[in-house]
Amino acid sequence: MLTPAVVRSASRRAARALSPACLFTALVSVSSNSQAQQPSRWGLGAATVMSVNPYAGRGARVIPFPAITYESERFYFFGIRGGVHLIDSGAFSLDAFASARLDGIDADDFGRAELAENGVDRDDLSDRKDGVDLGLSASLSGSYGRFSLDASGDVTGASEGMEVELGYAYPFQFSRRFVVTPSVRLNWMSANLADYYYGTMDEEVARGAPLYRPGNSFVPEVGLDLRYSFADRWALLGMASFGRFTGDLADSPLIETENSYSLIVGVMRVF
Repeated sequence: MLTPAVVRSASRRAARALSPACLFTALVSVSSNSQAQQPSRWGLGAATVMSVNPYAGRGARVIPFPAITYESERFYFFGIRGGVHLIDSGAFSLDAFASARLDGIDADDFGRAELAENGVDRDDLSDRKDGVDLGLSASLSGSYGRFSLDASGDVTGASEGMEVELGYAYPFQFSRRFVVTPSVRLNWMSANLADYYYGTMDEEVARGAPLYRPGNSFVPEVGLDLRYSFADRWALLGMASFGRFTGDLADSPLIETENSYSLIVGVMRVF
């Protein structure tokens, strides 16, 4: 049977443009599987994120991160996401959470040449700000696998948008120490959210940027998580993900490619 902690491991993935911080959260929350046997546990470790972001000129990046997690019967904290367990019956769980949205980008971090190929002058663009989302996360798990549904909205006034993520995952336990979990997810972004991060704003259009508003958008994703436990409380962790922008989102002049790739490797010790 899947534990509620494992249910949360698939939450808030890189359907949101696969930002490295979100990938880090996904990685360290995988370790919660080993924490679920205790009422309160800390996890410490280190991870490295290798990702390709779709923003024009952003390209591939390799970023090391410290990994810190905490989970009790009532509260949890995984990297950039923390919350409260409202319902936890084993098969069904419901959480309220707050999560940082780190999809923002400074205008100067766009590639000037890559934007020019899309008909955009980088000097016409403004910064996209990071934000904070509040939401609810529900999951249902059993021998059939795990279904999850997250719904959240920006509360900082950055995008004033919303997103909903539907996911399914099924773990294959090859031994007591080694677990592989493939997953699929579909993320929906509201018009406000997609337009802010992947469209052009009124102030930018006034400077000469082309008017572009992708509107409500979908981003499908597939992923693969791996966990190998060793030396009692240690674990090697990994996650590979592939996401693809669809519809009008894929035609945004702010992106260089509609595909996003990521790979995370890390090590974690639970206390």
